[in-house]
Amino acid sequence: MESNILETSPVRFQLSNEGWRRLNAGRKAADLIREAISNTFDAEDVTEVRIWLEPGFVSIEDNSPHGISDVTLVTTVFMTDKQDNAIKRGRKGRGLKELISAAEWAEVDTVGFKTIFTEGRTVEKSSRANGTKVSVKVESWDQKEIDAAIAYLTKIIPPGNTKLYINDVLIKARKLRNSLPATLRTQIVKDGIQQETYRSTAIEIINLAKGEERGWIYEMGIPIQQITTRFHINICQRVPLNDNRDTVDQYYLGSVFGAVLHT
Repeated sequence: MESNILETSPVRFQLSNEGWRRLNAGRKAADLIREAISNTFDAEDVTEVRIWLEPGFVSIEDNSPHGISDVTLVTTVFMTDKQDNAIKRGRKGRGLKELISAAEWAEVDTVGFKTIFTEGRTVEKSSRANGTKVSVKVESWDQKEIDAAIAYLTKIIPPGNTKLYINDVLIKARKLRNSLPATLRTQIVKDGIQQETYRSTAIEIINLAKGEERGWIYEMGIPIQQITTRFHINICQRVPLNDNRDTVDQYYLGSVFGAVLHT
C-alpha cells in the first residue's frame, strides 16, 4: 500500500538563521551585550569580568575556573543548564545566541573549545585554562551606539565578590541603603514547563550615584528599566519580564512598591 508520508524528522522545527538574525539585529547594542554579561555573573566562582567596547567590536571576558561545560550551550538556541534556578539571571537559553546572531563575526573561546561564527560555525580545540571570552563584530555599532551602551552598562551592579571593568575602568560599588524581605512573583521551569510562582527574596534599596536623577529597577544587579524613584530597587531573584527582558509589568512593579512602602 502506498504511503502518504512525504517526510519524517526526529525534531519538530528547524531554526531559520536569517530570521533569527533579523529578530536581533535591530536591537540596541546595550541590550544584547547585557545578556552576555548576565551569563558571566551566573558563571561558577567568577571573580572578575572585563568588557571592551569600541565601534564595531565588543568583547566580554570572565575568569571562571570552569568555562562553558558543553558546546551545545553556545550553538543551540534555548539550550540552557540553569533553567530551574530562580537566583540565576539566565533562564531561556537564548541571550548569548541573540548577541552572536546580530554579529557578522563572533568567537566564543572557553575552556576546552573555541567556536567561531561566520556564515556558519567552526568548533576548534582551545588551550584556554579558565573562563570564557565572547568577541563579536557588528559593523552597524558606531560610536554613538557604543557610547549609549557604555552609559547603560556602567549602571550594572556586579555581585559582591565580582569586579566589573568596562574599557579597563573598574565600576564602583553602589551604596546599599537597606535590604527588605518580600515574597514576589518569579519565573522557574518545573516539569519541563516555564511558569510563574511566588518566592521569598530580598529587595535592596540602593542610593543613586552622583549625577543620577531617577532610579532603576534591577534584576540581581542588571538594570531593567527606569522608575520614578530617588533610589534604585534591586530584586534578588528573577523578575517576570517581557520577551526582550527590558520591561517590568505594572502589576509586578506595584507589588514591589507595595512591599517597599509596607516595610
